[in-house]
Parts: sequence; structure tokens; C-alpha cells
Amino acid sequence: MIPASSEGPRGNPHAEDAETTLRSLEVDPERGLTDEEAAHRRERYGPNRLREGKTRSTWQILLEQFKSTVIIVLVIAGAVAVIFQHGPEAMAISAVLLINAAIGFFTEWKARRSMKALQQMAEARTRVLRNGQMREVADEALVPGDIVVLEGGDLAPADIRLVEAHHLRVDESPLTGESVPVEKQVAPEAPLAERLNLLYKGTTLTDGSARGVVIGTGMNTELGRISEMAERAEGEETPLQKRLDRLGRHLAWIALTIAATIAGVGLATGLEPRQMIETAIALGVAAIPEGLPIVATIALARGMWLLARRNALINRLPAVETLGATRVIFTDKTGTLTENQMTMRRILTPAAEHTLNEAEGSIDGDEPDAAAAADPLLRRLFEAVVLCNNAALAPPDSPSEEEQGDPTETALLRAGRLLGLDRGELRKHHEEVREEPFSSEVMMMATYHRSDGGLRVNVKGAPLRVLEACDRIGGGGDSETPMSEAKRREWLDEQERLAGEGLRVLAVADKIVSSAEEEPYQGLRLLGLVGLLDPPRREVRAAIEQCQAAGVRVVMVTGDQPATAAAIARATGIVEEKAPRVHHGRELKDPGEMNENEREDIFRTPIFARVSPAQKLHLVKLFQERGQVVAMTGDGVNDAPALKKADIGVAMGGLTSLPLPLLPLQILYLNVITDVFPALALGMGQGEPGIMHRPPRPKGESVLARRHWIAIGGWSTLIAAGVLGALAAAWYGLGLEREQAITVSFLTLAFGKLWFTFNLRRPETTLLRNDVVRNPWIWGSIGLCTALLLAAVYLPFLSTLLQTVPPDTSGWGIILGVSLMPMLVGQALRIVQAYRLGRQEGAAKGVKSSNARLG
Repeated sequence: MIPASSEGPRGNPHAEDAETTLRSLEVDPERGLTDEEAAHRRERYGPNRLREGKTRSTWQILLEQFKSTVIIVLVIAGAVAVIFQHGPEAMAISAVLLINAAIGFFTEWKARRSMKALQQMAEARTRVLRNGQMREVADEALVPGDIVVLEGGDLAPADIRLVEAHHLRVDESPLTGESVPVEKQVAPEAPLAERLNLLYKGTTLTDGSARGVVIGTGMNTELGRISEMAERAEGEETPLQKRLDRLGRHLAWIALTIAATIAGVGLATGLEPRQMIETAIALGVAAIPEGLPIVATIALARGMWLLARRNALINRLPAVETLGATRVIFTDKTGTLTENQMTMRRILTPAAEHTLNEAEGSIDGDEPDAAAAADPLLRRLFEAVVLCNNAALAPPDSPSEEEQGDPTETALLRAGRLLGLDRGELRKHHEEVREEPFSSEVMMMATYHRSDGGLRVNVKGAPLRVLEACDRIGGGGDSETPMSEAKRREWLDEQERLAGEGLRVLAVADKIVSSAEEEPYQGLRLLGLVGLLDPPRREVRAAIEQCQAAGVRVVMVTGDQPATAAAIARATGIVEEKAPRVHHGRELKDPGEMNENEREDIFRTPIFARVSPAQKLHLVKLFQERGQVVAMTGDGVNDAPALKKADIGVAMGGLTSLPLPLLPLQILYLNVITDVFPALALGMGQGEPGIMHRPPRPKGESVLARRHWIAIGGWSTLIAAGVLGALAAAWYGLGLEREQAITVSFLTLAFGKLWFTFNLRRPETTLLRNDVVRNPWIWGSIGLCTALLLAAVYLPFLSTLLQTVPPDTSGWGIILGVSLMPMLVGQALRIVQAYRLGRQEGAAKGVKSSNARLG
């Protein structure tokens, strides 16, 4: 629990030198805090954890499923149907309510569980200097002023002002959307987006090491501020919720008006009061479309599942419908429009410019070896970027696609494999004898390798720095040309051209030396430039074009650089012009400070770059105030406040959902097996003995009367709810794999339909004495169907075709338990109906006896 005092340290640590920050925090960087001072500060600032917002209990989530007016009316209708013993109506309405509540509850419960990811970021320990000694403490115990030591792979446990940084790079994509790790340094910085001397809680150190002083903990961190904004952001009711609630109110008045009118007329004309009240309520119930919520729920659930198959989690079902009313879509870039994986796209050598297509495994549309044969420096450049590298890929023959290290370096390794260059194999033939790690001061990295009896130095880094260190340019074979100032300017112009396309550009160079002690960054030979890009998803452009054709505007809102954002916007079709309008985050004012012209400029802008989480939230509010229905898609923690505030928030990523309960071939198999054979068997039955004591059916009676449709709807809903429940129990409860869980739902539906056959007896019969039980064809069909269903699971050929796997004991327990539920409900209903018939017959006999006495 955060104490009342949540005051954070004073000053602007990012804009002042480290010594000033240390003095303001009253800490000796060589000894750290004492245990007593740390305890005092923990009492003052509270534990280093995010505040858990007001969470709804499981019961609250369940009760909220019954808040809509339509649902309340149906609850009343169901209660009335029970009171007046309208069994089929009561069952149908109850099933509708249960399926709606189950789907809504399950969806929101799952979304609430996903949002707890913010709190799970702090479950670790950190090395901290206390009383002059280094020790490990829980992240939760950190306080402002603590001196911490971090290395590559560590998660920043708090907001930290760097005191020392060695080749430090940090993945800040969860907070900023920046797809490339940020190179950190100790020097003071002022702009928010370029605060290179700060580490933020929840970000990951990808390379290097650091020593720093904690300046913010818990809710006083950037991550805490984002969490607080997400907590404060008020979600909007969707158009469907508003319309259904309005319809519910209208239906409620219609039902009450009908009931009151009929009851009043009947009582005024002297009819029996109970009969008229029952009739009035029955007509009122009939005025309510019980199927409306279930039809809406099924349609929305199908939309939700289709989106889930594309890794989009909708946290509320009505949000699916809101997509139809959306006029503006704010979309993040990294991981949403793009694949969130750096890929080499361009290679520029002194001889030619090449385009690499990693998906096709080609260079310039041809086999990579053909391109290398035409350009002798191409293979040498690829060897250099593979050797001058600290990342690692899974072995080429491994089924795993695991990658370790900086995304830029893993992209270089993947590109090298197109030419058959594997880092591990290459280093066996070119032993590494020295490495000069990447440094933010020199912006380069170098490695020394034994080659042809000498030492070859491979260098990669920022183009400006590498070009300054080159005195010659490579050519065919061993030929070289001098590097003049004019040539250096030409290469810098090429670098700017590639950067304008949104590519991250590196320069590559090498040289031969006689000793590993020689300086790496002098007298280099330029091999060329490489351009890397986080490529757009293949399906994105078509999706954006469909949105635009439907009148839906797509706006990019990202924390990435303007040039990169503009390039992706062009590639995905958000904009067509070469120089689109890009609004930088530093240009965005608070909405309350904007005049009308500035607001109009915002509404016309297609791209917003380097924006903060608060600015994303402000943009959503601005468009909503203009009367727009706003959708927001994103995949980072930085998107959470805007996702919650938007009319529809779609979180992209590996969030998981239930698989579809049945596959197409399984549905066809069930149609043939469980529908045809039991139906044929029922047709072969002899019928009830007392059938001739009943009057003929009316001539104009439909094959399916209203009571039949109600019963069909009710039973179908009950069985469907059972199948979905069995699927959820298998998927979440037992943790089964996809095919195992689908097999459970497949068999639950199949056996549920078979057992349901026994519900098709007349109410006046008993469980063991009826035409269904006495029909030998029924038992034969059930036996045949059971054998065919077991074959669908246990016969290799058939199970492969239907994609089923044999359930274990727990799976069979779910199947048998859930599939029997419709039959048990049906038998209970038949008992109630038999009781009612008995009372009616008793009343009729009493009337006849009375008439006989009177006669």
C-alpha cells in the first residue's frame, strides 16, 4: 500500500550532472545509503511497487453482466414464467441469461487477468550498495537514493539516473514504442524523448553495464504514471450498449403497457382475475424478444474469436460492434503495423546497390550466391557484419527460432545465413583474438580475427564515425581507391537517402593489421552501407485500404522517430505523399492550451511521432470531443491509458484466447453421425399407445409451432453453453493443448446430442417406460454412433483427418459430466410437466364429478 506521502525526489535529474543529483539525494556514491536511512525513506516513499487499482471482485464482474435493461427485463420475464409454470419459456429465458452472463463474465475476467501484467514486472532482486557493501535486495525494497548496479539482461527495477555507463543499450519499446534499443550515456540531457541518462522502470538492458542512483520508485516512476493514467481513464459506453439499453427501456414499457391494458380490460369485463393476470403477463413476456441478446452475443462472440485468431484481444464483447461505428483508428507502429523484428533491407557497396528480401531468401530477386558473384565486396561485407557481432541465433538445423541479443545484430546474422554464413562456423575458421565493444562515445564496434596468416579488423557503426575513420574505399578483388572529402560527402548523402526511407543505416569497414594492439578505428577500408527496417506486416496495407474505402481514417501514433514513422506510413498506405505531415511529440500541447487552428491542424495530421503515453491519451480525447468514434490499437504498456479511454481499444500481441470449439470437418462428421442415425431410429419407433386418444392436429398448423421454436432455442443454447464450458475447462482448467481441448468440445457436443435423444419422450411417460427407451433402433443407433465417435478419436487415419487426439481421464470426466447435463435438465423438466398434467387432469375429473352430482 502506498503511504499518504507520495512525494518524489526534487530537481530535474536528466538536466543536471550526476554529482548534483547525488547531492540532492544526500547519498555517498561509494557507500550508498545506510540501512537506517533506507528504512526511513521506505517509510516516506512507500514500497517500490505499482499501486493496485480498484479491482472488481469476481462477484462484481458477474453481477455487472445483468445490469443492462434488456437483461433485467428478461430476468423479470423468466421469474414470471416460473411463477406461472411456463416451463419451456422459463428454460429458454434462463438459458439466454446464462450464456450471456457466462460469455461476458469469462471475457472480462480474462481481460482483468491480462491487465495484471503491470504488477508482475517487479518480481525480481537487484544488486544495491548499502553501508558500503554490495548486496542483493528485493526490488520492492529499493528507495530513492539507492546506488544500484545493473548488467545486460537485467530489468530496470526503478527510475534511475546513470552515474556510470559502459556500452549501455536499453530496450525501451514497452514505454516508448521505439523499436531499436537506445544507447545510454551519463551526460545531462533536456528533451523528454532524448533523456539518455535515465533508465526507466520496466525497461530491459540489452547490452553493457550501468551504475546509477534511484530517483523514483513505485508510482513515482514513468511506468507508475502510465499505470495511474490507465486507472483514471474513463471507458466510454459503446454504441451497441447505448442502443440495446434504449431498446430495453422501450421493451419494458411495451411489456408493462400490454400487461396493464389486458388485465384492466379483462377485470372490467368480469373475467376471472387469476386467468386475466396470467394472460396479461404471458402477453407481456411474448412482447420481449428473448432471442435478441443471445443472437447479439453469438454474433459478437464470433467476431471476437475471429479477431483473437489474429492476435487481437477484445476485452468487452460490445466493442466488436463498435468497429462498425468507428470513424478514426489510432494505431501504434511497432508490433502493430510492423512485425517488431529488424530485417536487413538494403546493401550499398562501392560497386552496386542491392535489395534483400529475407522472406523470399533472395537478393535483387535472384539467388544470393549469384548476387555475391556479381559483386565481390558483397560477401566480404556480410562476413564482416556476422563476425563483428555479439548476438546469437539457434543452429540452422534446429526447429527453434530463438534469437539472443540486439535486434539489429540478430538481423545481420539472419541476413548472413542467406549466403551460408553462420557465425559459429565462421569463427571456427576465423578465430577472434580481440573485441572492442560498441561505445556510445565512438559509436562503433570492432573485432580482430585471424585471417590468411594475419589479423583482419572488422568494424561496423554509425556511418559518420566509420566514414571519418576510412582513408580508402574497397573495390573488386584487392583493389582500392582513396577516400577523398568529396567521396566521403557522397557516401554521407547516400546514408541520408536511406535514412529518409526509414532505414537504420550502418557503415561497414575492415583492414589488415599485424598486431592485435593496433588502433581499430584508423586507416579503415570502406566496404559499404547496410539499411535495416522493422518491416510492415504483409496484411496491413490491404486492411488499411479497406478501412479507407469504408470512410474510416487511419492515423499513426507512435513513439518512434519521425523518419521511420513516415516510411512505414507510406509502405502501409496510411499516406501516399513522399513528404507527409508528421507532428512531433514536442509540438503537441495540452488540449486545454490549444486554439481552434491548432486543433484543426491536429485533426488533419496523419502521423504523430515521438509521442508520450499522456499525449496519446490527449489525442483520443480531442477526437472524441469532436464527436468521432475512436478506436485505438497498440501492443505496449505505453498504449494502456489510450486503449482504455478509446471507444474501442484493441491490444495487439500474444494475448491468448479460446480456440474455435469445432473444426469444419468435425462439424460435417457430427452432422452425419449424431443427426442422421438417431433421427432414423426415432422414425422407426411405434409411437405412444394412447396416441389415438388425442384429437387430430389443426389443418393449418405449422410443422414447427411457436413452442417448438422456443424449445429449440432453449435446448440449443443450453447445449452450446455446455460445449463452450467444456472447452474453457479443458483449455484453462486442465491446460490442454489446442487439439486436445477441441477434441473435448467435439465429444461433449456429440455425446450431449446422443443423450438428448432420451428427452424426446412425452411428459406423461416415465424415464424407463416410454417409446424412446422401448425403441430397439434407438439403442442400436446410440451404440453405432458411440463406436464411430470413438473411432474418430482412436483410429489413426480418422483422427488425423479430423485433427482429434485421445482425451485423458480428466478430459473424459469433463466430456461425460457436461454432456449429461442437457439430459438431466430435460428429465427434470419432464417431471415438472408430468406434475402439471396430473394437476390439470385431477381438476378436470373433479369438474366432471361435480357435474355428475348436479345432474
